[in-house]
Amino acid sequence: MEYHVVTEPTEPIDLTLVKTHCHIDHDVEDDYLSLLISAARKYAENYCQLSIGEQTLVLTASEFPNGMRRPAEKIYRYLPQPPLISVDFVKYYSNSVLTTWDSSEYRLDLSMPGNIVPVNCFPSVDCRPDAVQIQWVAGKTASENIKLACLIMVSHWYTTREPIVTGTIVAKVPWSAHALLDREKWGSY
Repeated sequence: MEYHVVTEPTEPIDLTLVKTHCHIDHDVEDDYLSLLISAARKYAENYCQLSIGEQTLVLTASEFPNGMRRPAEKIYRYLPQPPLISVDFVKYYSNSVLTTWDSSEYRLDLSMPGNIVPVNCFPSVDCRPDAVQIQWVAGKTASENIKLACLIMVSHWYTTREPIVTGTIVAKVPWSAHALLDREKWGSY
């Protein structure tokens, strides 16, 4: 199973806020700071296992999540990068023909983390690595914790530019950023 982002989200923090936070009064490193802002959001997304900001993603898999289970079994894998907002399409290869699965044949479970639940069962698919293709929209508005964690990471990466070594411990991301992000992790309540 592979997935990638088709439409990137709006960053949770902007360049003006970062420059104020870091006390930067020039434009020479704006491109570098923009890279750090994007890297901080992506780090937070990976760490929290969430989509931060509304974005469109596409998944390609060799089968439907968890094979073809009947709804009564209620064993479904979720779509990555929750929370799920909507599904644009579900396509699958059957008998070498790419078919769009009719949305009346499945329902969306929008509870965290979100998944697709078939009305009866998943369609049969060909044996190929791209047998199933799902495009969906996911994301949540960045909380104050996420915004502050991103500011801390950008500031740290801007001023340090290399990992900090303390004895035998290397700190690539400040503890305070992790403490803020721990409150946002999917499944951590």
